[in-house]
Amino acid sequence: WPDLVRAAVAADAAGELTLHALWSHLADASPEDDDAALARFHEAVRVAEELGARPVEKHLAASSAGIRLPAARFDMVRFGIAVYGISPFDDRSGRDLGLVPAMTLEADVISVKRVEAGHGVSYGLDHRTSGP
Repeated sequence: WPDLVRAAVAADAAGELTLHALWSHLADASPEDDDAALARFHEAVRVAEELGARPVEKHLAASSAGIRLPAARFDMVRFGIAVYGISPFDDRSGRDLGLVPAMTLEADVISVKRVEAGHGVSYGLDHRTSGP
């Protein structure tokens, strides 16, 4: 990380790019993992700023953390599934959270694939297929 930051700061100073933001992604969306990732992000920002980075924006949260973890909101939140009125949580509905769809997405099915039994599908691989 420090080498990447040094290179980006140097390229910014040389006018080769504009170092505008620092961002990451909370991949697991569980409270324990989000808290650990938030701490790592704070540390990464600290290191970057010590090395001369001056980010205008910082970004970490998507739907789950944007709703549940205010400390992860920083300058913006990347609402994905929540934009469609769907809760990112298993134990709370979109209605429980006061979510209202801002848009609807419709599309034709263009591909169907067969997978072996036990294959994980969906975000978080929540569903495991029972057969091919």
